[in-house]
Amino acid sequence: MPAEEDAMRALPRSLVLMLYAAAFVLAGCDCPMVHVEDDNPFPSSLRGEALSSSEIRITWCMPTDLTTTRSFVVSRDGFELARTGDYYYSDAGLDPEQTAEYQVCISGEEGESACTNTVRVTTNPGGSTFYVDPATGSMGNDGSSDHPWSTLQEVFENGLIEMKNYVDHPAGSGGGEMGTVNPGAPVKGGDVIRLRSGYHGIMELHGGYNDRFITVEADDGQKPVLSNIEMTSVSRWRLRGLTITQEESLTGVTPAQVTLVYIEPGNWGGPAHDIIVEDCTLSSIDDASSWSEADWIARDCNGIMSGAEDVLIRNNYLKNVNFGITVDGNRTVVKDNTVDTFDGDGMRGNAHDLTFEGNMVKNCIDSKNGNHDDGFQSFSVNGAPPWERVVLRGNTIINYEDPGQPLKGTLQGIGCFDGWYINWIIENNLVIVDHWHGISLYGALKCRVVNNTVLNPYPVQDQVHSIWIRITAHKDGTKSSECLIRNNICWNLSYVYDTIQDHNLQITDPETYADYFVDPDNFDFHLRSDAATIIDSGTSSLAPLFDCDGNARPYGSTVDPGAFEHVP
Repeated sequence: MPAEEDAMRALPRSLVLMLYAAAFVLAGCDCPMVHVEDDNPFPSSLRGEALSSSEIRITWCMPTDLTTTRSFVVSRDGFELARTGDYYYSDAGLDPEQTAEYQVCISGEEGESACTNTVRVTTNPGGSTFYVDPATGSMGNDGSSDHPWSTLQEVFENGLIEMKNYVDHPAGSGGGEMGTVNPGAPVKGGDVIRLRSGYHGIMELHGGYNDRFITVEADDGQKPVLSNIEMTSVSRWRLRGLTITQEESLTGVTPAQVTLVYIEPGNWGGPAHDIIVEDCTLSSIDDASSWSEADWIARDCNGIMSGAEDVLIRNNYLKNVNFGITVDGNRTVVKDNTVDTFDGDGMRGNAHDLTFEGNMVKNCIDSKNGNHDDGFQSFSVNGAPPWERVVLRGNTIINYEDPGQPLKGTLQGIGCFDGWYINWIIENNLVIVDHWHGISLYGALKCRVVNNTVLNPYPVQDQVHSIWIRITAHKDGTKSSECLIRNNICWNLSYVYDTIQDHNLQITDPETYADYFVDPDNFDFHLRSDAATIIDSGTSSLAPLFDCDGNARPYGSTVDPGAFEHVP
């Protein structure tokens, strides 16, 4: 930050003009206000995809009328299946080749209202499983458990996977004729490739579309290692339980400064969509504690960068990286990941219909590389459109855990400085940083910031202590509008124009944190049972149904402020 000075912020596409170009001037006010047409994609947004022979995943867009939305009712074949506050649902335990019809309806404070379209999805038939073992395998084998292939890289190089690609190039956004690649190869859509311990090289694929998901995963109790994964113009790949690292003791090759997992569309090869990365471990190096500033600048790798659409990035552990998780593709879910020890931004989201939920971002490094580090950052620049319908829920952002950490950085929490941001929900987040920007939105419309805990317990000498939740005008002076700040615990509030703020608790003296929270010295900001001035002092109106831990709200007579509901 500023975004335009950072080459990493170059966006992969800029197809829509800035919405705020239609700003107008309110009568009697010299401050322009952004005007947005009421375009609600929810009714036609439901999409379903079979992940395997037993699991179907459905996704939908956030409704734009957030004031009437509390949760969603997911139905299968006309019967209620689940209720959720998320914008996705995984239906597991199904039978092979089972067809189900799904619909999602809004559940609000006045009952059920609008519903989506219906989708019919059929689970995959049972597929085949193949095995790869660097220690005992041979490319002359048949890939069975007793006769595995040798490395994943060689599986791709030897054309053992049947896929599809576009016939004509440049393929652009797709839609053209597709042809089969490696016809008759043993591995096909719906199959599983299980990797055993050892070094598997690089997974590099430029063009590879599947009708059904192909899963590449660690075999039970095994630790397969890859240097990096690079995929462009691909669809329906599931990567699970892999170790992706430049750690030389695990790879046996000289480290390189790369992006560890890179998934992008390409104008030549075509779009990228329907990708899952889960349960993986990523690192530039196992132990970077001895790295100097120059080492970080020269050797740190980016973690996950995805411009694909309809992506799930779940339960991954990233350590000793530059940028952690960067998302530029619509309809992406980033859930339950950890980014530990990073030199850039922990997470970035620059697209529509994103969910960042339950992630841990901690231990910021400052290598003096010129980046202003953020736990989460978003920006709409260089002709990009406003980013709409984004959820930041239940994330934990901690500047540093160890006061003796080398190269401690000054971390901004949730920094959205180059709007517009439209219909965002920022709720149940714990933000512990030593910078003014706890949660900041510059150019926001119809956004709500509810039930967050945003504090600075660090020593005064580390940084100016005041930390705020801020909703303010766009950098061009156009005013934010129709936003809500409610039920937060924070040091300071900064808001303008018609932003509604109520039931927020401001605590300006870190010396009193122990009066309210269980163990603030160790970042436990659950409410003490005797914190009578906080408990039951919020409001249930537009509060999340659950807290950061998943406990139902309210436990008492009404909702507690902050990310955590007090549950004895």
